Amino acid sequence: MNVAQPIEWTSQGVVILDQRRLPGEVIRHTYTDYREVAAAIKDMVIRGAPAIGVAAAMGVALGLERSNAESMDDLRAEFPLICQTIAQTRPTAVDLFWAIERMKRRFEQLAATNASPDSVRLAMVEEARAVVETIGPKLLAIEIMAVVYEYSALRIEPVDKVTAPVVLAEDGLANVSLLNRIHRIHRKTLAFESSIHDGSRC
Repeated sequence: MNVAQPIEWTSQGVVILDQRRLPGEVIRHTYTDYREVAAAIKDMVIRGAPAIGVAAAMGVALGLERSNAESMDDLRAEFPLICQTIAQTRPTAVDLFWAIERMKRRFEQLAATNASPDSVRLAMVEEARAVVETIGPKLLAIEIMAVVYEYSALRIEPVDKVTAPVVLAEDGLANVSLLNRIHRIHRKTLAFESSIHDGSRC
């Protein structure tokens, strides 16, 4: 399975695939500040409920990781602002608030153990990674497929398989879901290459 993820945690920062530029260009931005991640969510650099949820979790983790707080008291004081900044980006996004609440619960658990700020930072980054595992890389990548093929359907243009980041589901089930979604949006069935939906049925 070939997967290109819309968002990833790296040692350099949070890397987000700019979905506004698909399918013509594959542009990734690296964010080193939680406010930048918040802006990316608000400006629809990243789209789709699962991906937005992951972005929220990573934004919170990034805010804590890059915080200058030297004590847990300082980190506690800063944490609500980080969460509020992320929450204000998409007030109706269910996955976003689910992710924020999960990060809040984990933070309170850690704070209750008298953990050091550095250990809390590391644990919160791991929690953000766990959010990715919960949602599932395949589900995230399906959102990219939807963007690419939605663009293609609206413009009656072919999709370049080399530049368009897609996930090829081994069991075909993910592609059935995608086909149904696009069919609902455009009220027509798109003809996909057999390598994309081999073994699946619309």
